[in-house]
Amino acid sequence: MIGGIFVDGGLLAMVVVVAVWTILVRDSFAAVIGYACYGLLLAFAWVRLAAIDAALTEAAIGGGLTSVLLIRAVVRLRATEASAQAETPGRLQRILAAVLSVAVAVALGWSSSACPSQRLRWPPGSPSTLPAPASAMR
Repeated sequence: MIGGIFVDGGLLAMVVVVAVWTILVRDSFAAVIGYACYGLLLAFAWVRLAAIDAALTEAAIGGGLTSVLLIRAVVRLRATEASAQAETPGRLQRILAAVLSVAVAVALGWSSSACPSQRLRWPPGSPSTLPAPASAMR
């Protein structure tokens, strides 16, 4: 039990560290490699949660296919990256982007919590509406 907590805590710490590093790194190629590692760490997290189908999908799409496509894009755009670094956004633009991101996150959280919950109804013929088996009636 304690070993599992350490494994889960270490995995959580690695996911957070890789995510933050991927965001903060300046080199595009390094960011794509960080994204690939992030996808593979998430696949391990899904395995720890016993969701093997989600883990396989994350490893194949998030850690594999998307990373390969992004690496190809970075290699093709390497020549234009040097001229684009001269046009970094200013402090005001970064603050406005952060405020807008937080506003969108708050709006999404509010809208998902403000939605009325629908009462689940079983469709006709579902197991909850069928009569009990004969063995249960004795």
